Amino acid sequence: MPTGLIVNKPLDGAIAKDSMELDISAYKPDGQPANITAFIIYDGFERHYLATGAGQIRKTVPIPSAINARKVTMNIEAWGAGYAKKTIFLDRSPSYSVVDAVNGEILDFNDDKILYTGFDYSTTGDLNNVLKLLDRHTRQEIVLTDKFQTNRHGGPKAVLTPKGALFVQEIAYAHEELTEYKNGELILLGEDTDGQFYSADYEVQGHIAAFQRQRAVISKNLLTGVESVVTDNGWLSDLSEDGSIVYLSASDRKIYKFKDGASIKLSALTDPSVLESGAKTDGIRTLYMRSNPKALMLHNGTENIELAPHDTGYHIENGWIIYYKKDSQGTYQGWMISPQGESKLIPAIGTSVISPDGEILGPCISNQICYYSHGDVNEPFPVLADLGRLLYKGNQFYSITGGSILAIHATPNDITPPKTQMLVNGATPVYDGWYKAGARVEFLAQDDPAGTGVRDTRYDINNGPRQTYTGPFVLTGEDTHHYVLDFNSTDNNGNQEGQQRIVIKIDSDIPFTKSTLTPNWSADKTYIKSYTVTLRAYDQTTGVKATYYRINGGEWKTYSGPFEMDQVGERRLDFYSVDNVGNEEKHPA
Repeated sequence: MPTGLIVNKPLDGAIAKDSMELDISAYKPDGQPANITAFIIYDGFERHYLATGAGQIRKTVPIPSAINARKVTMNIEAWGAGYAKKTIFLDRSPSYSVVDAVNGEILDFNDDKILYTGFDYSTTGDLNNVLKLLDRHTRQEIVLTDKFQTNRHGGPKAVLTPKGALFVQEIAYAHEELTEYKNGELILLGEDTDGQFYSADYEVQGHIAAFQRQRAVISKNLLTGVESVVTDNGWLSDLSEDGSIVYLSASDRKIYKFKDGASIKLSALTDPSVLESGAKTDGIRTLYMRSNPKALMLHNGTENIELAPHDTGYHIENGWIIYYKKDSQGTYQGWMISPQGESKLIPAIGTSVISPDGEILGPCISNQICYYSHGDVNEPFPVLADLGRLLYKGNQFYSITGGSILAIHATPNDITPPKTQMLVNGATPVYDGWYKAGARVEFLAQDDPAGTGVRDTRYDINNGPRQTYTGPFVLTGEDTHHYVLDFNSTDNNGNQEGQQRIVIKIDSDIPFTKSTLTPNWSADKTYIKSYTVTLRAYDQTTGVKATYYRINGGEWKTYSGPFEMDQVGERRLDFYSVDNVGNEEKHPA
């Protein structure tokens, strides 16, 4: 048994709903089991004890309902074996499902890869600078750098590219550089030598990257490796999916858009005292702030339009624009502009991400993320806790929460959980629950026809580890004759079925049969004219269902009571019994 403290579950940065799976072992250097205590700390100093044990803890523990929508610290103490801290995110929302998880902090992902760091979520907040790339299919990982650096403009930043990843690493003390990982090699792209940290500013869309190299803005095709100088004196603002780059010129302090090898100035202003900044673009339309007079401006491809005469929040994504404007009472109101240019007043909701259909996810009420659709007449409604980073890709909303990728299912009308049926040997379990060894168990789960579909079915056997159902399995009866199966299913909107329990008992015992031959004498008792055969069958588990016999290899008959054999000569009697689950005795003669 390995010595020391080993925490297999939960992973650091994991998310939990109403329960948490623990898989912990702790042994002292002399091989003796260590006493383990696992507890969580929340609201600064409050404690809730999860479990204690000696040597091992393998169980699923409940989380009190009062602890919700929080990031908490889980402490594992094992006297004489070690100490560990894990950060756990708690969110009981039914509107998400975990699609993948790592032991660390996820920075980016796609269908094939996850880019993440090992992260120390303890109260010190120290960052583990090891950046890793995980293959989601093989679960093999490689280390890209142990000098990964955070983005000073909003926390850790690293992005996946078509052939690898883009990130900032420390080359020497106070010397950082934008680095591309491609085909197994590290390529340095943009040094930071003047203390301005320009190399931390970069964007990636598809196979195009835009980044700073000192004062120059560079565009690079990540497939071919070809670079282009966008401007030799400016600051990168944004990059759109069609490869358009917007930047702030250091010469006249105005916003320009670069596309197809040429730059155009978006405004007609020439006064260098008027600063244009904060540009965001979808390739056609561009939002930016003007300093004097202060205003939020929209360049719609042909002209500039003032949207709000003050500093305000704004967002552009998938062709949609959201911005905030004060009404006559000085209260901020949300406005949404469709790809066709139609404006609509929307309820107050912070904007984090917008889908191509005009669906919005963003912060609303206390520590909650709400959903709202451009076509809705209803108010925004909460779908999950505000604990992660939201994004939209592949026709799906996601939240990257710590070490977990959450698929968000914002379907307000789906409140019905799925239903699960358990079959044993292809049929509904029998009332008394007895089966022959090798009973085949399968689960059939169905969601409401108007629902979001079944996400998964989970089960455990005899209070063992909870596991996800992947296909039929058999109960051998080798380790036990008594199986307690607990199971339920969850749909893609997070609706969870109540736990079901069915007991299956395995009868591995073979019945046995005894025969008795009683001679029948002639009247004068000078010879035996026949024998009376009596068969007695025994089975102490499920009982005898039937006994069968045959004479001289003839047709098998069902034994119903003593019978006579009166033929002359030698006779062969075969017989056997079968119990109530089908265990069959060998044929004694």
